[in-house]
Amino acid sequence: RFSTVTVKGGSLNVRSGGYIGIGSVIVARESITIGENVLIAEHVTIRDQDHAIVPTEGQGRVGFTTSPIVIGDNVWLGAKVTVIQGVTIGNNVVVGANSVVTHDLPDNCVAVGAPARVVRQLKTD
Repeated sequence: RFSTVTVKGGSLNVRSGGYIGIGSVIVARESITIGENVLIAEHVTIRDQDHAIVPTEGQGRVGFTTSPIVIGDNVWLGAKVTVIQGVTIGNNVVVGANSVVTHDLPDNCVAVGAPARVVRQLKTD
Protein backbone atom coordinates (compact mmCIF):
# COMPACT_ATOMS: atom_id res chain seq x y z
CA ARG A 1 0.00 0.00 0.00
CA PHE A 2 1.35 3.42 -1.02
CA SER A 3 4.63 1.87 -2.13
CA THR A 4 6.31 2.48 -5.49
CA VAL A 5 7.72 -0.45 -7.44
CA THR A 6 9.37 0.41 -10.77
CA VAL A 7 10.87 -2.15 -13.14
CA LYS A 8 12.31 -0.36 -16.15
CA GLY A 9 14.46 -2.48 -18.43
CA GLY A 10 15.40 -4.85 -15.63
CA SER A 11 13.89 -7.65 -13.57
CA LEU A 12 12.37 -7.96 -10.12
CA ASN A 13 11.98 -11.40 -8.54
CA VAL A 14 10.12 -11.47 -5.22
CA ARG A 15 9.67 -14.87 -3.57
CA SER A 16 6.76 -15.78 -1.32
CA GLY A 17 5.95 -15.06 2.30
CA GLY A 18 7.26 -11.52 2.52
CA TYR A 19 5.87 -8.07 3.19
CA ILE A 20 6.57 -4.63 1.70
CA GLY A 21 5.79 -1.77 4.07
CA ILE A 22 3.94 1.44 3.37
CA GLY A 23 5.86 4.11 1.48
CA SER A 24 8.69 1.85 0.34
CA VAL A 25 10.42 2.41 -3.01
CA ILE A 26 11.90 -0.41 -5.13
CA VAL A 27 13.53 0.45 -8.47
CA ALA A 28 14.96 -2.26 -10.75
CA ARG A 29 16.84 -1.17 -13.88
CA GLU A 30 19.02 -4.30 -13.91
CA SER A 31 18.06 -6.97 -11.36
CA ILE A 32 16.66 -7.18 -7.84
CA THR A 33 16.02 -10.55 -6.18
CA ILE A 34 14.16 -10.68 -2.86
CA GLY A 35 14.09 -14.04 -1.07
CA GLU A 36 11.40 -15.85 0.90
CA ASN A 37 9.92 -14.42 4.10
CA VAL A 38 11.56 -11.01 3.70
CA LEU A 39 10.06 -8.26 5.84
CA ILE A 40 10.51 -4.80 4.39
CA ALA A 41 9.38 -2.16 6.89
CA GLU A 42 7.94 1.24 6.04
CA HIS A 43 9.81 3.77 3.88
CA VAL A 44 12.58 1.38 2.80
CA THR A 45 14.41 2.21 -0.43
CA ILE A 46 15.97 -0.50 -2.63
CA ARG A 47 17.57 0.72 -5.89
CA ASP A 48 19.86 -1.21 -8.21
CA GLN A 49 20.71 2.00 -10.05
CA ASP A 50 22.12 5.45 -9.54
CA HIS A 51 22.57 8.43 -11.82
CA ALA A 52 25.90 8.47 -13.65
CA ILE A 53 28.06 11.42 -12.67
CA VAL A 54 29.70 13.40 -15.45
CA PRO A 55 30.85 16.82 -14.17
CA THR A 56 30.54 18.55 -17.55
CA GLU A 57 26.95 17.42 -18.19
CA GLY A 58 23.61 18.18 -16.58
CA GLN A 59 23.37 15.47 -13.92
CA GLY A 60 19.85 14.34 -14.73
CA ARG A 61 20.71 13.66 -18.37
CA VAL A 62 23.73 11.37 -18.48
CA GLY A 63 22.10 8.02 -17.76
CA PHE A 64 22.50 5.47 -15.02
CA THR A 65 24.93 3.01 -13.50
CA THR A 66 23.43 -0.32 -12.41
CA SER A 67 24.43 -3.40 -10.48
CA PRO A 68 22.21 -6.28 -9.21
CA ILE A 69 20.88 -6.53 -5.66
CA VAL A 70 20.25 -9.89 -3.98
CA ILE A 71 18.40 -10.12 -0.66
CA GLY A 72 18.42 -13.59 0.91
CA ASP A 73 15.70 -15.49 2.77
CA ASN A 74 14.37 -14.51 6.22
CA VAL A 75 15.71 -10.95 6.08
CA TRP A 76 14.19 -8.05 8.02
CA LEU A 77 14.89 -4.54 6.73
CA GLY A 78 13.91 -2.05 9.43
CA ALA A 79 12.15 1.25 8.87
CA LYS A 80 13.83 3.70 6.46
CA VAL A 81 16.65 1.33 5.46
CA THR A 82 18.34 2.10 2.14
CA VAL A 83 19.93 -0.66 0.04
CA ILE A 84 22.14 0.58 -2.80
CA GLN A 85 23.20 -1.04 -6.07
CA GLY A 86 25.50 -4.04 -6.13
CA VAL A 87 24.73 -5.29 -2.61
CA THR A 88 24.06 -8.87 -1.53
CA ILE A 89 22.38 -9.41 1.83
CA GLY A 90 22.72 -12.96 3.14
CA ASN A 91 20.07 -15.20 4.70
CA ASN A 92 18.73 -14.56 8.21
CA VAL A 93 19.88 -10.95 8.42
CA VAL A 94 18.36 -8.08 10.40
CA VAL A 95 19.18 -4.54 9.24
CA GLY A 96 18.36 -1.88 11.83
CA ALA A 97 16.20 1.16 11.17
CA ASN A 98 17.72 4.06 9.22
CA SER A 99 20.72 1.98 8.11
CA VAL A 100 22.33 2.37 4.69
CA VAL A 101 23.55 -0.92 3.19
CA THR A 102 26.54 -0.04 0.98
CA HIS A 103 28.35 -3.40 0.94
CA ASP A 104 27.55 -7.11 1.21
CA LEU A 105 26.27 -8.51 4.52
CA PRO A 106 26.96 -12.15 5.46
CA ASP A 107 24.38 -14.71 6.59
CA ASN A 108 23.09 -14.73 10.17
CA CYS A 109 23.90 -11.25 11.40
CA VAL A 110 22.52 -7.96 12.67
CA ALA A 111 23.80 -4.84 10.91
CA VAL A 112 23.18 -1.18 11.77
CA GLY A 113 24.42 2.26 10.83
CA ALA A 114 25.28 4.42 7.87
CA PRO A 115 27.08 2.64 6.37
CA ALA A 116 25.65 -0.56 7.87
CA ARG A 117 28.14 -2.62 9.88
CA VAL A 118 27.73 -6.06 11.40
CA VAL A 119 27.30 -5.68 15.16
CA ARG A 120 26.25 -9.19 16.07
CA GLN A 121 26.24 -12.71 14.68
CA LEU A 122 23.01 -14.68 15.10
CA LYS A 123 23.06 -18.24 16.40
CA THR A 124 21.53 -20.80 14.08
CA ASP A 125 20.27 -23.85 15.92
